[in-house]
Amino acid sequence: MESKKKEVKAATTKKTARRKTTTKKAVTPKSKKAVEAKIDEVQETEAVQKVITHRKLKYKYPDGMTDTLERKSFRQTERNKLKRLETAWLKAPEGRKKDIALKKLDKKKSEVLL
Repeated sequence: MESKKKEVKAATTKKTARRKTTTKKAVTPKSKKAVEAKIDEVQETEAVQKVITHRKLKYKYPDGMTDTLERKSFRQTERNKLKRLETAWLKAPEGRKKDIALKKLDKKKSEVLL
């Protein structure tokens, strides 16, 4: 019995010993700066692209909508509807269904966007 306990104990100590030993990769200051510079460039271009796409859209608001929060929620819901229609159009198989989806998308754009 005691020998089995010693074997089990030895096995558990080996596992914990393996977990404790970790190797870390040394990072040189040059490589870290290069990576940060690449990340900054990517983030700048993404930010510019997002601003450009959102500024193109101008909406036709319903009559009597003067509150900015109401307008914001209106824009958000309409953007989501347009995205759903676009994905439906892109996923539709070629033929009549694709034409119908495109007509729905164009109709919604003409109703909402200037």
